[in-house]
Amino acid sequence: WAALEGRRSKNPASCMFLLTDGQDRDNLQRKLDLARTIKSSGTSLFVFGFGADHDSEHMDAIANAAEGVFTYVEADSMVTDAFGGTIGTQQGVSLANIQLSIGACEHSVTISQVLAGRYSSALQGDGRGATVSFVNMFLGESRDILLKLHTPAVACPVDDYELLRASVTFQVQGEPASVEPHSAQQASTCMVQRKKEENFTEAGRARDMEVDVQINRLECAAAVEQALREADRNNFESARTILATTRANLIVSPSYNAQHNTVVGLMQETEDALQRVQNRSEYESGGRAMMQEAVSSNTYQRSCYSKAGRAKKFQTSSSSGMQEAACKSKGFP
Repeated sequence: WAALEGRRSKNPASCMFLLTDGQDRDNLQRKLDLARTIKSSGTSLFVFGFGADHDSEHMDAIANAAEGVFTYVEADSMVTDAFGGTIGTQQGVSLANIQLSIGACEHSVTISQVLAGRYSSALQGDGRGATVSFVNMFLGESRDILLKLHTPAVACPVDDYELLRASVTFQVQGEPASVEPHSAQQASTCMVQRKKEENFTEAGRARDMEVDVQINRLECAAAVEQALREADRNNFESARTILATTRANLIVSPSYNAQHNTVVGLMQETEDALQRVQNRSEYESGGRAMMQEAVSSNTYQRSCYSKAGRAKKFQTSSSSGMQEAACKSKGFP
């Protein structure tokens, strides 16, 4: 890190790769502090664990301190692919220090909860506003945030009922700190129709598809994280019960029945996690790392490397293309 900071000339965007195939829990607090320093400098930290013997919990903690993702590389032969995908993630212009501001519009509408995964969020005491912060976003990435609202009853139908208004500020990666943050040209307003119950159609009562996707994403991430804690305590039966319940909920969800790509990927991860918690041997032979990666990816909505046969949930086209090129460079089709 000292060498990177001491460069005479710097690129607009910089990143660091941290790799390990072993375990070293010494000086964890110093490692976390350094990761936070890397984050505050605007440098991206990508953390990789490969082989069956690395400490995925330790590595995920370091990645999380830098708002970075932990990636599990299941075999040494796949390191090139993972690096290629990660380098591809950073092609093109990226944004930094992004702040999303959300305000309630109509009288008595309040925000009761902000569901932003691992991203930093703040809710005003009166529930009338909230913010979510992202250290960076790469070209082709997007983020979805769920809000729980309290919406009061209305005396009569309303055609254009304003629920929320959202605005965003950001910097372009590499701009001097003295440059004022950019902002979106105009705020976005969420409007709904308030109807009498008897006027709702069956389709109107159904949960919105994209909302269903995000609910599934957060519930799967929470379930796998809870299963990790249970398996770490040797409670494998409890871990299997948690994951089996989540799988059953996914099966009946509208977005899975529509074979939405993200939810197909969530199902693959949940079924893989179920297999990994069958016993201690499965869990310690890469199972824990695979599950930890799923939690990291789903809570940050970022993926720089897709496993063979898995749905590409968050990987950008640039990242995917570079991963494929890296794979072909090894002589594989």
